[in-house]
Amino acid sequence: IDRLVGSAEELCRHKFGNFVIQHLLEHGEEHRRAAVVERLLPRIAYLSMHRTACHVVQRALNYGGAEGQMAIVRALLNAQGSNNLAVVAASRYGSYVVEELAHLRCTWVVDEVRRHLTEAPLHLHRSAAFKRVATAYGLSLPCESGNTNEDKP
Repeated sequence: IDRLVGSAEELCRHKFGNFVIQHLLEHGEEHRRAAVVERLLPRIAYLSMHRTACHVVQRALNYGGAEGQMAIVRALLNAQGSNNLAVVAASRYGSYVVEELAHLRCTWVVDEVRRHLTEAPLHLHRSAAFKRVATAYGLSLPCESGNTNEDKP
């Protein structure tokens, strides 16, 4: 099992291996779940946007323990550049991870995610995934200039 934990980042991107890591997160011993989360943290934003790895990240949020959850939250909130939280929220698969953060029922997390979403560049607002996430956080997105509803009869 320790070999699986050591390969967690690679396995979570595999179309079948991700199920092994999800099972380990759900049913494994606490120290192994924590070790899996540790292995995923350096690339958590990228993994959140990956087709299969996003399911592992969601499982880690649900079963990774309080420390693991907060480590994932901090890593996502601190992600920069092309893997920042707003980009993750606008991505097809990452949007589900960002929605999952709302279910943690942690006020400061929800407030921080809302802040990141409201500060996101307008071009991300066009994404259907971003719109779904914004709705889940109770946000109404600003209209792009020239596209206001007030101009319509």
